Parts: sequence; C-alpha cells; structure tokens
Amino acid sequence: MSDALQRVPVFPLPRVVLFPGAVLPLHVFEPRYREMVRDAMAGRGEIAMALPKPGWEGQYRGSPPVHSIGCLGSMRNVRPLSGGRFLFDLIGLSRVKFEEWRQLTPYRIARCSSLPEKGTGPLSSRAHEKALQLSVTFQALLQELSGMKGPLQLGSDLSLETTVNRICFALEIDAEDKQRLLAEDDIAVRAERAGEYLDAVVRALGRRRSNAKGPPN
Repeated sequence: MSDALQRVPVFPLPRVVLFPGAVLPLHVFEPRYREMVRDAMAGRGEIAMALPKPGWEGQYRGSPPVHSIGCLGSMRNVRPLSGGRFLFDLIGLSRVKFEEWRQLTPYRIARCSSLPEKGTGPLSSRAHEKALQLSVTFQALLQELSGMKGPLQLGSDLSLETTVNRICFALEIDAEDKQRLLAEDDIAVRAERAGEYLDAVVRALGRRRSNAKGPPN
C-alpha cells in the first residue's frame, strides 16, 4: 500500500486485532461480508481489520464505531463454501489509519493512509537482544502452558518488527490492550510493552507453582 489514500473494504471484528506479519484464519458467513469478500477478490484481494470500540454489543448488526487504526491484510488461500461462505487466511500487511468513511452499507469502505513503523531501520545490538529475548520467552511460555511448541514461526532470521508483531497478535490479553499495542508507532516501544505482558505471565506462573507446592513442612 502506498502512502496515498486508498479505498479499502473494512471488516470490523470484535476481540480481534491483526498485526503486520501475522496470519488470521477467517470464516466469513454474514451476507454483507460475503459480498465484501467477493468484491475484494475482484479487486486487489485486500481488506482491513478494525476493532469495534467498547460498547459495540447490540450494535454489531449496524455500524458500531471502530478504532481509527487498523491493519490492512491480503486474502490468501480463499476457499468458497456452500451457501456463499468463505474460508481464507488474512496476512497482515501494514498498519493503516481510517481517514474517511466512503461507504457504510452493506459493508464499510474507508479511505486509508499507511502508518509506517518507526525504529525499523538497522537494528542495534540491544534491539537484536530484545527480539531474541521476546521470542525465547514467548516460545517457552507456550510450551509451559500447552506442553508443546506453539504455532509461531520465530527465529533469528526474522526482523524485530515481525517478531514483535507476531507475538503481539498471539498474546492472550484484552483486545483493547492489543489495540494500544497496534497504535504504538515505535516498534521498540511496542516490544517493551509486549515484554511487560510476557513478564506478567511469567510472574503469574511463578505464583501458581508456589501455591501448588503449598507451605513448607
């Protein structure tokens, strides 16, 4: 997506925040969004995900307010299903800001501007260390909680941006907290905040282990 404003179909989905570099499996079954998918496939094959603002309950069938920052995604592996439904993967491309709503029904179309990530140039040794620390901590937590390695593909060959964004997408935290991570322009600051969430999980696991052991004899 260029820096110029672009018309993009918008898919508001409660409790879901997509990040650049992450993969979101979607099952689209509502009639207006089936139409959105067909129209997107006839064009660039791109839609933007948006998180509804708090209080969306009871308004979802209409057009509840959404946060002004979302994530543009590319539709891949599109599978038409019976009844006009679709299964596909949405690959996060870039953060976007919804500048102007050009259509609200049957689905929303917005004019969007791209929001580049700050701090994604040549990485300092500290940034490399932070990316590795986040990756190792997150994979260790997944193994601790599920007994197996998680689905994330994290490695030394990935950029700090991709590593941080995939972890942010996979974090089991409130959607509003994820939205705040997405809205953060500086990838290094986003990494620090993601690390704080991971540290909180580590501390909680430590307390759980201590309580399970019980008081000393």
